[in-house]
Amino acid sequence: MRYTIRFKLVFFLSLFFTSLSAQEIPADRILDPMELGAYLKPEIQKELQLKNTVAISELAIYFRNKFAERFFFDYRTVEKRLDLYNELYANQAKHAERALDHLGKYTDSTSWILPFNYVNGGEVNAYALRHLARQHKMVDIALYYFEQEKNPEYIRYFENQLKSLNAA
Repeated sequence: MRYTIRFKLVFFLSLFFTSLSAQEIPADRILDPMELGAYLKPEIQKELQLKNTVAISELAIYFRNKFAERFFFDYRTVEKRLDLYNELYANQAKHAERALDHLGKYTDSTSWILPFNYVNGGEVNAYALRHLARQHKMVDIALYYFEQEKNPEYIRYFENQLKSLNAA
């Protein structure tokens, strides 16, 4: 019983002190980009050399770099990581094969409604459509994109196929 009271007391005190230190960012509206600087910690404002207004491009660069540090991977090291991946697993040929297989079967603006045919003429069944909707071969296409010296054709393919999926 005493532990329950202590726990509740500690819990409510921690909530109280956390709310005192929290930033008061409005939750009932979307902030204008020019307002963002007012909600940054003073040391970050100083780092960005901001005064009363925020240079949107500076703020975007700041957040892009901070997210890169804390995200699953740093976008600036993709090539280095891809080289390591290829060295460890040596399966570039398999990824290329799977990517080319997918690219050879579906257009970038797929129908998504059965019945329809593969690009090569065969009939798409429900099983194949389910796998297409999962977009699991896009990983292979992304790796193929890097292997093909960042040919934007593969990015457009992914974007258009995604748009057609969302439209369906």
